[in-house]
Amino acid sequence: MNLPEYVSVEEAKRACSELNISWTELEDAHMPPEQIDRSPK
Repeated sequence: MNLPEYVSVEEAKRACSELNISWTELEDAHMPPEQIDRSPK
């Protein structure tokens, strides 16, 4: 997946780790609603 870099790779890895998302397995830029609900406010 080729996306513009809005945050560093390190920051994306950290955020995915906190949200228990395996960023290496993502195939698109979509996030399921149950994961959005867990996002920090």
